[in-house]
Amino acid sequence: MKFQLLIIFTFCIPNIYSQNKTIIAYDITENKAIENVNFIFNGGTNYSSNKNGRVILKSIPSENVVITHIAYDTINTKISSLRDTLFLNKRITKLNEIVIHKKRIKIIYPKKSVGNLNPRNYGTSAPLDEKNIYAVHIPNNLNINFFINSITLEPTDFSIAYLNEKDKIKSERYKNQKYAPFKLNLYTVDSIYDIPDRRIFEKDFILKLEEGKKYVTLKLDNQIEINNTGFFIALSPFSKEEYESLAFERSPAFKHIQANKDIEYRVLTKNEKVDSSIWKQTQRSKDYNQVLYFELEIEY
Repeated sequence: MKFQLLIIFTFCIPNIYSQNKTIIAYDITENKAIENVNFIFNGGTNYSSNKNGRVILKSIPSENVVITHIAYDTINTKISSLRDTLFLNKRITKLNEIVIHKKRIKIIYPKKSVGNLNPRNYGTSAPLDEKNIYAVHIPNNLNINFFINSITLEPTDFSIAYLNEKDKIKSERYKNQKYAPFKLNLYTVDSIYDIPDRRIFEKDFILKLEEGKKYVTLKLDNQIEINNTGFFIALSPFSKEEYESLAFERSPAFKHIQANKDIEYRVLTKNEKVDSSIWKQTQRSKDYNQVLYFELEIEY
């Protein structure tokens, strides 16, 4: 009798493992089917769920099974413990903290003061003097370093006043001079004397207003980083002969405004033709904070 029972039991075990078992795998939180869930048995036999989360385990080779998925927790269990529906928990992976600072874009320009309504500020400035370089100090009030993306200026036509034969003041309007070319460079700031120190670019940029446009823009594309001392925008003209060869009388003039005194903009000039020449602040800059109108696009 004992011998018969042993034979029956021995033949029952293989029958359990030879049966097929169908399981559907779901995400326990989102309750959606999970594709590519792996069921790995001893000996290396492996089954994977389809896009509907369904897997058919055929000819189960062992009782122990490891259930894995790249995005879910691994389960070590026995095949007899599994039901037709299997729920998996998403794996929580602790990544090293990566801090990405989003860069900011800001437009900087001088703000007009109430004094800008004074008649002395009407119109535009005179054209650039052939002998002089004209530099505008742009302070850094952000208290952080920034990069210059672009510099925008507004070249203009101009009028020149003179006395006629009867000692009466007359003015002559110079049209289309705003399209004349000019030179631009940037200078660092002498930390002791607050004057232009050294050129940032070896060669001047040559700029020219396009016909029908109001502004001219120099794109620098993050080439220059500005520290807390700020920098100078320096303008200079071509020679008289060069302008005449291009059918222009002189350099363009530029829009100026009387700026709010919350920020001091210093405008300096220097005679480039004289070696001993020094930088001097213009009287209108000193008295009225009058400054070249500019727009800077910066990134920080």
